[in-house]
Amino acid sequence: MINQSLCYPMFGELPVSLEELFARGAQMGYAAVECWAPGEDFAQTVALAKSHGLRMASFSGHNSLENGLNNPFEHERIERELRASIDLAARHDVPGIIVFSGNVRSGQSETDAIAATAAGLWNY
Repeated sequence: MINQSLCYPMFGELPVSLEELFARGAQMGYAAVECWAPGEDFAQTVALAKSHGLRMASFSGHNSLENGLNNPFEHERIERELRASIDLAARHDVPGIIVFSGNVRSGQSETDAIAATAAGLWNY
């Protein structure tokens, strides 16, 4: 088995069922699957992955790739969303959540963006 995961939303419209994708992934030696945003069916998706010997490796911990921790005005929202995501991950034995720094902001230097992202994580 390879210690790798497949991110099933990357496949877009699947020509096979999610169950078939997970079965094929497991047969190929994948250890886990990933999703972007857990939806209403997250518990069922985790259970489906487990039924094929796969683990849910991670999911996006907060909304918006574009508006991330490099924007200090987003820190409070992101903290709320991350806390909820951490609870969800713990309930479903998901070892990781993804945190986004955000897109480049007009007028913000790379150094300032790094400092804002670090501050957002530090304060959390």
